[in-house]
Amino acid sequence: MSSIIRVKRDGRSDLLIEGEQLANVTDLEFLNSVPSGEWWELSLIRSKTGQYVLSSVQHIGSGGGTVRHAAFLFPSMQSARQLLSYNTGRQARLAKTLLERAGLHSRREKMTG
Repeated sequence: MSSIIRVKRDGRSDLLIEGEQLANVTDLEFLNSVPSGEWWELSLIRSKTGQYVLSSVQHIGSGGGTVRHAAFLFPSMQSARQLLSYNTGRQARLAKTLLERAGLHSRREKMTG
C-alpha cells in the first residue's frame, strides 16, 4: 500500500516520497543496552516510481545527543542491494538485516522489456 513518507536530510529539504517502507533496522536490536557512543537506524523505502531510498539516522552520544539524517537514492533494487552488500564492520550486520527484511538479500531484479 502506497503512502507519503517523509525522509529527513541534514542541510537539505525533507524528501516526501510516495511509496512504501520495505524494512527498517536499528543497532539497538542487537545490543543489551542503549550505547553511550553512536548507533544507527536504517530504513529502506520503495517509491511508487520504482526507485529505492535508504534513510540513515545516526545517533551520537546518549541522552538525546546529536542526531544526523541522510538519504540515498537508488534507481533500482539491484543498485540498492549492491551498495548495501558492500558494507563492512558493524554496518554490515545492519545492511544484511535490512536487505533480508526487505526481501532483497537474494532476489534478482526482474528484467523489464
